[in-house]
Amino acid sequence: MPDQKKIIKGCLAGNSRDQELLYRRYSAKLYGVSLQYSSSREEARDVLQEGFIKIFTNLHSYSGDGSFEGWMRRIV
Repeated sequence: MPDQKKIIKGCLAGNSRDQELLYRRYSAKLYGVSLQYSSSREEARDVLQEGFIKIFTNLHSYSGDGSFEGWMRRIV
């Protein structure tokens, strides 16, 4: 499995395969985060989807410092 930096670089280049890998790698954890702040599973799924849209849109702003997962958790 590709390392995180390679996946991020691919996502920044618009590679849909890397975007899918990123989603698969982190969606379960981030779904757990969204469940904590949602009133239903359906709402949590919507929050997760919106969160990933924001993650992909703002990925260029991740500096590489600190935890990437933590950065994504703050967005979700």
